[in-house]
Amino acid sequence: MENAKMSEIVEDGGFAVNIDEIESIDPLPKQTFRAIIEGLTVKEVERKDKEGEPTGEFVTKVMVGYRIPTSEYPPNYDIENAPEGVKLYTNFAGQDVDCGGGATPTRRGMARWKVFLKQHGYKGELRFKPREDLDGKWSVTDDCLQTLDGTAVLLTIAHHKYQGETRQQIGTIKPVD
Repeated sequence: MENAKMSEIVEDGGFAVNIDEIESIDPLPKQTFRAIIEGLTVKEVERKDKEGEPTGEFVTKVMVGYRIPTSEYPPNYDIENAPEGVKLYTNFAGQDVDCGGGATPTRRGMARWKVFLKQHGYKGELRFKPREDLDGKWSVTDDCLQTLDGTAVLLTIAHHKYQGETRQQIGTIKPVD
């Protein structure tokens, strides 16, 4: 083991390590990097009220994975921190669009989707499908979102402290022009 001292060998042939002896991974510096969208998960999720009870209102939740390739690392960044590239994730909960029984979606329901898709460089049509479980509600189609997979974006890295350790997170997401 390179980054930790073996504390003891256990009976099944494994080992135990004191977690305080494990080296931390340095975050990328605060700057903008070109990243590739790798993996999009789309789920319909029912909202819950303050007591944790289902409300009957659904949202489309999108989890997006981004990979910053090693070719984007600054010259002084230790590639051993993440030799396969840095992987970061973000979640987006898009409101389902209420068409009120008509064919025209509301502006409020569309606005969040527009921002999300534009910051990821989407240029196609925004396609909706009717919700089978709720009359008058529509959701963005999975195929519309899946076209983002493999798209390049610009991620700005931000830092935050967690239990005294500096960690990286996504600050902003912008399309590559």
